[in-house]
Amino acid sequence: MASTSGTKCDGSLLEGLRRAVHGLRAPFTCGSTLVPEQPVTIHFPDNTQIPVLRAKDAFEQERLLRPLVERCSVAAFGVGRKTRYDSTVRDALQIKAEGGAFSVLHFDPAAAGILEQIRRELAPYIPNALTAELYNLNVYGRGGHFVPHKDTRVSTRQDKWGIFGIDQQHDDRWPE
Repeated sequence: MASTSGTKCDGSLLEGLRRAVHGLRAPFTCGSTLVPEQPVTIHFPDNTQIPVLRAKDAFEQERLLRPLVERCSVAAFGVGRKTRYDSTVRDALQIKAEGGAFSVLHFDPAAAGILEQIRRELAPYIPNALTAELYNLNVYGRGGHFVPHKDTRVSTRQDKWGIFGIDQQHDDRWPE
């Protein structure tokens, strides 16, 4: 006769985990701030460069972002294997990085020590260095949002998710 003690133990562990994370909106997040010496700049193959500069107010922010927004399309989201567009779920614009559509200048998460800090904090048992891959640039305007959701794996190589945000609101620490 097979033993069920392992199953009972696993069930109680899972129940304990369920109770521990119940009600948490984002149980596995962390944050930090990096103020680079030069503004992060979005570079396109036609040699257009759009620096991400701190804005004095919302009007200036919209003016500074206009060249970037003009290159964006509506951001989609997936439901199962289907691609959907619904601004009540996701209200954002996007540029996909595939095919070298753009690159980012003055921001290297490995050189800045960000990836090593993430590895130490979230996966100290993994001895190998983490890598970062440019995927999409998402632009959320005033009132933009993406409802809370659970992402699914899109690749067997994808082990962790990372999102880097650029806050473009005015900040006195930012070099003019």
